[in-house]
Amino acid sequence: MNIADKGDRLGNYLIDSFCFSLIIMTGAFVFDGWLGMITEDGSPLLGILFLVLYFLYHLLFELLRGKTPGKYLTRTRVVNSVGEKPGLKQLIVRNLCRLVPFDNLSFLFGKGFHDGLSGTIVIKENTSNAGK
Repeated sequence: MNIADKGDRLGNYLIDSFCFSLIIMTGAFVFDGWLGMITEDGSPLLGILFLVLYFLYHLLFELLRGKTPGKYLTRTRVVNSVGEKPGLKQLIVRNLCRLVPFDNLSFLFGKGFHDGLSGTIVIKENTSNAGK
């Protein structure tokens, strides 16, 4: 397996952060009145909603396609330790770990926290495995 390098991983993070931000800004614009109602009293609901959406963004893309928009653009994807599509349990663990504050850039210092605990790897695609 051709493991993705730190540059690819950083690209994934930046692209996905941008895409997720666009989703959040669009949602905030569309649901402005509703969001105002749940945050008027200092309720933590907006923060919880953000974390749930962040979790679902990554989980759904990785579950359905094996890759987020960032991974699509950098031609990388998530696999398990034997190079196959990860199972639902692995992806849930992987994406729950993303909610840990220091996880976002942990891949810059070795195997990412969310990769290590979930038993997943981000690999660089090539023409022989791009359709898997």
